[in-house]
Amino acid sequence: MPDARELLFLAFDGPAQNAQISAAFGIGLLGPAKAGPAGLARLRSGLPGPFTRRRAAMVKALALYGEPAR
Repeated sequence: MPDARELLFLAFDGPAQNAQISAAFGIGLLGPAKAGPAGLARLRSGLPGPFTRRRAAMVKALALYGEPAR
């Protein structure tokens, strides 16, 4: 889909946690070439805070993206 990046970013920025998690995996699969620095910034924004299933998903999505979780 040519507009996949924008759709995934909209879902990630929305309030629904399940949509954020699914979008994170999509952003991870797009990788740095298609998601760019904005995708990486979104994935990293999900890391702070307590260990939750959302945070666990961000760690996995960052691995798909090719970045280590810090």
